[in-house]
Amino acid sequence: MLSLCLSINIQAQENALMKVVYQALFQSTNEGEIWEDEMCLSIGKTTSHFYSINAFRNAHLRDSIKNTGGTMQDYLNIKSSRPGSSAAQTYHVFKNLPTGKITYTDKFGKDGFKSTVPKNGIEWNLLRGDTVIAGHGCRLATADYLGRKWAAWYATDIPTNEGPWKLYGLPGLILEAKDSSGKFSFSVTKILTGGNEKIILTGSKYKECSPQKIMEFYKKKVENPLAFIKGILPPDAQIVLEGNEPEIFNKKRTACLIEIYK
Repeated sequence: MLSLCLSINIQAQENALMKVVYQALFQSTNEGEIWEDEMCLSIGKTTSHFYSINAFRNAHLRDSIKNTGGTMQDYLNIKSSRPGSSAAQTYHVFKNLPTGKITYTDKFGKDGFKSTVPKNGIEWNLLRGDTVIAGHGCRLATADYLGRKWAAWYATDIPTNEGPWKLYGLPGLILEAKDSSGKFSFSVTKILTGGNEKIILTGSKYKECSPQKIMEFYKKKVENPLAFIKGILPPDAQIVLEGNEPEIFNKKRTACLIEIYK
């Protein structure tokens, strides 16, 4: 029992050995524009953490303003002037934290949600194509994964089976990946040393749920934002819409989800 506790503690304090920065392109609705986010994959000896750099900067800005006596409106005013802040995705993906699992977290309103599922492996098809990305020779692989068809270019000279988002399992680091619809893609922009960044799942107030449930939250948030906002506010809260806001909230939307479940 003692050795088990020690191993869990050591894993929780693992330092990143490498940080891979990606340009992430995604659509939140099928009718809407393509958004761009800057995201980071921190890779340790056995674990990894994938997150939005823009979301990290937003959180740091919010805490700084709060600690100096500023208001939420002060934060929103500054945040709106920062490039990329509106496209910041708030989810986090941890691999092997705990061992053999993929842990996904996100926040909807004040509530945090977490899904933890086994790493069952991705059935990749290794193809003959090759190219050079960021100075690294890469090979092509494809897979049907979580409802979408993915094509991934992996660097054979970087010996890790890691990749962006929930992608993994190739004989080399995934430097570029895109789904067949063109609605989601990740493209490497730079590879850095890990520094002192720790790979650790912070916070403990998460509601455990399935990946399907988290996708349902995204769907409701996108397709019926007013109902979603009402659902996370206190029962007696009132929402006052001004200007063209009623038209914006009532506009028909179809959620574009990165994971598709039947």
